[in-house]
Parts: sequence; structure tokens; C-alpha cells
Amino acid sequence: MGRLQTFLLSIWNAIRYFGCLLWRAARWVGCLIRRNDYTVNWIFRVLALIGFLLLMLDRQYDMQATISATASDPNNALAYPFAVTNNSRYLAITDVHWECNLVKLVSKGGSTVTDSIVHSQSPAAIPPGKTVNISCSSSIYIEGPHTAGLILISITYKMAFRTFEVKDVPFRWSGLTSNPQWVRGDFASPHPVEHD
Repeated sequence: MGRLQTFLLSIWNAIRYFGCLLWRAARWVGCLIRRNDYTVNWIFRVLALIGFLLLMLDRQYDMQATISATASDPNNALAYPFAVTNNSRYLAITDVHWECNLVKLVSKGGSTVTDSIVHSQSPAAIPPGKTVNISCSSSIYIEGPHTAGLILISITYKMAFRTFEVKDVPFRWSGLTSNPQWVRGDFASPHPVEHD
């Protein structure tokens, strides 16, 4: 026999083995339930409740959208959009509004932009598991390369008749590296170029 046949045969044997174990466990559970034992009945109710709660906690993550940086241009920090991803497996996101608060953007020449806000809305829906790019480029432009920056992105959206909000997700421009880019989150220690 070839390697592929041996591999497929071992997978088939594993499936048969675990299938038999599941069948025996189901028969054992069925016998316990048929006995109508009060204690066993409550044990299964509690286990079902725990399983349901764990499932609901997992689904709560699926009802969130995540924001990430897509790419970076060393000469213009806002040239590329940011990405909003729908984590749901079943539900679409609609009525997406976003706000980009450019707290600070510093160029190598010393020019600084502070407190520039971009509001926008997307009429299109984001299908389950898909990503839509949002632009945070403002009408204010300072020539790069940029050495430091901080932008806070907030989004609100509707999913399954509920409104959700992801507020003030920080992205910091790491401009002193060989590959400048937006980094999500705060730095554990102060960034060297942010000292005034």
C-alpha cells in the first residue's frame, strides 16, 4: 500500500473508533435519562445551561467588528485606508458610521497636525466574514515622511436590530523604523518621538 492509502486508512479507523465511542456514550446517556432519575436529570440540565452560556459568550465575539491597519506609505501616513472586519459568521453589518480623530501627526520637517476629525458613513453592508476599507484621510495634508502620530478610530454599526459601538481604538504611527506603519494599541513605554 502507498502512503496515501495508509494515511486514509488510519483516518478511517480513527473515525470509526471515535464514532463507536460517541455511540456508546449516547446509549449510556439515553439509559440514564430513561431511568428518570431526578439527580441525573438535573445534572444534564446544569450541563446544558453551562454549554449554552459558553456558546453565548463565544457568539458575543462574533457580533463585534474589528479595526486594523491595511498597509502603510512611508511618505503619507493617511494614504491607505483602515479595515473594518465583520467577525460574524451569519449576520451582516449595516449602517456603518466611523469617526477618525487624528490627535497628532508630526512630519520629519517639524510640521504638526492636531485634532483633525473625519466623519463618514458607508451605506453598503458588510457581509459576514468580509472586510470593508474606510478612509481617514483628511483635507489637511502635511508632507511626509512622518515621524509620529496618533489616530483614534470609532465606529458604530447595526447588526441584528442592535446598535454596536467600537470606541476610540488607538493606532500609533511608528515612523522611525525601516518600515513605518500604523501599530494598533498603545506602547508599553513612551514612544521616543512623542516627548515634547
